[in-house]
Amino acid sequence: MGTICIGLAALGFSLWRAPAAPWTARTVVGDAAESFETGTVQVQRGEASAMVSLSGPMVPVREMDVVSRLAGELTSTPFVVGDRVRRGEIVATVFSAELGRRVSDLESRIEQARKDVEANAALVEQAENRWAHNRAAYERDLIARRDFEETATALETARARAELGRANLAQHEAMLAQARALLRLAAMEAPMDGVVTRNPKKLGAMIAESEPVLTLGDTRKLKVAGLVSEACSGQIRVGMKAEVVRLDSGRTAPAHVARAVSSPRAKEPATEIEIHVDNADGTLQPGTQATASVALGRCEAP
Repeated sequence: MGTICIGLAALGFSLWRAPAAPWTARTVVGDAAESFETGTVQVQRGEASAMVSLSGPMVPVREMDVVSRLAGELTSTPFVVGDRVRRGEIVATVFSAELGRRVSDLESRIEQARKDVEANAALVEQAENRWAHNRAAYERDLIARRDFEETATALETARARAELGRANLAQHEAMLAQARALLRLAAMEAPMDGVVTRNPKKLGAMIAESEPVLTLGDTRKLKVAGLVSEACSGQIRVGMKAEVVRLDSGRTAPAHVARAVSSPRAKEPATEIEIHVDNADGTLQPGTQATASVALGRCEAP
């Protein structure tokens, strides 16, 4: 969150600027000074027109984390912070050694299962031939009924074993297909067009399933955000016109207040505000330092 300052044009007001987090503001009474951590700017008693200014980097309003759908080692991150990517581009890949071993094991099992299926098919053919031969012999009373029935039982057993082998092969093939599908999840695609705003992971890092690997920002709308002391924040309304000034070039762009809510995080009463600026043409770069200002009417500080 960026730094904040309020410009007051009237006698009897003093102005304090809070630096970047952690903020430290100073309230001066006579020759004494008291320091405390806060994100607000203190305004002394009085009445004047005011200008609320938020200084800090412009960041995308909308960001999305790219998460790994597979636990493993990060093997590729071709983009760095500031790079622009297109939806569907591969932005990172991971390798799961465990899944790789599972695929290799299943491939070996399938190879053996196919051999078993072939062998069982040959046994069934032999059993069928023996059964056919013994049936003819039994019908001519050349063998006992018991011998013929043993041949029939052997045929049923061979057929059952062959069916079990085929089912085993099908099961392993399905498991292999599933494992290979999981391997394809190792490649992470960009969910939208945008710019890489965070890329904290290093090559070789171990990534957990569902862990963010990098963050993409939609640069079509940027924001500057910060805390404003409650002294004059009651006048700030969503939709109010604002102006953003780039600190590197001094260029200005129209903006508006998009959010203004009481902050539960500040140590003293404060309002969180966001000032949004359209960037459909892409002329503003995320991370560029800027000052966003909102002109207020007359306000009375407590």
